[in-house]
Amino acid sequence: MNYKTYKHKIMELGKAFKIDDVGSMIEVETPFINHNGDSITFCIECTDDEISLSDDGQTINTLSLNGIDLDESKTLSVVFKKIRTQYRIDYNDDLDELTFTFNTSNDNFTEQVTTYIQALLSIDTLYYLQRR
Repeated sequence: MNYKTYKHKIMELGKAFKIDDVGSMIEVETPFINHNGDSITFCIECTDDEISLSDDGQTINTLSLNGIDLDESKTLSVVFKKIRTQYRIDYNDDLDELTFTFNTSNDNFTEQVTTYIQALLSIDTLYYLQRR
């Protein structure tokens, strides 16, 4: 599949999704909002064999900007790891980037994207678990 096909598949999720070409990637702005009221966004990067979804560090950075340090709280750290395991999300600690990679032969592209969005939203809710 090519980028055009993936853009079309994102549009199948709903007209509220905004899509923009950013170099060799597709940036997707979803209609879902985080605890700050900002739209959940992510990028799609494709190779011949794989599709990679990445939040470019936005989810963890937003939590950090609001005083949430996942390394500081054992409870939040455990929940964060459970969410990542449940949704098969990879975490790059250096970039604070959450990624989800799957094979291009997978016919469930929209299901994979939906799962990734659910993961980002679940991680964002860690904001509400923090004791103030």
